[in-house]
Amino acid sequence: MKTLKNFNFRNKTVILRTDLNSNIAELKKSERIKSSALTIKELKKKKAKIIVIAHQGQPGKSDFTSLKKHAHILNKYVKIKFIPDIT
Repeated sequence: MKTLKNFNFRNKTVILRTDLNSNIAELKKSERIKSSALTIKELKKKKAKIIVIAHQGQPGKSDFTSLKKHAHILNKYVKIKFIPDIT
């Protein structure tokens, strides 16, 4: 079985769908963000090109919010570039 440890990611593009849904008030303590950062770091170390996709809630619903705050916290663990929307 292929895993992060034994797969050659060099010059490959990885789309990482990650679950960043977190209580906004507790965002700085989010284990989901920390866990995602570890995966991103591992992929970067293996020279992968990484596209991270995620969402928080559903557009038009009360739980929907931008991932800008999530990205700011994630950026403290691993350098990323935030792109707000690709529509």
